[in-house]
Order: sequence, then structure tokens, then C-alpha cells
Amino acid sequence: MSDSSLTWEHRLRIAMSRLLIFSWMKT
Repeated sequence: MSDSSLTWEHRLRIAMSRLLIFSWMKT
């Protein structure tokens, strides 16, 4: 279960990071 939690959390973090960078670059 721990692995699954880490996996989805890691994916969410990457997605958020990408969105933040994309938004910052677009601005």
C-alpha cells in the first residue's frame, strides 16, 4: 500500500510541478 501511495503522490507532484513551470513560462 505504501508503494501505491508514493506512486500516486509522486505523479501528482510531478504534474503540479509541470503545471507550475508551464504557467510561469507562459507568463
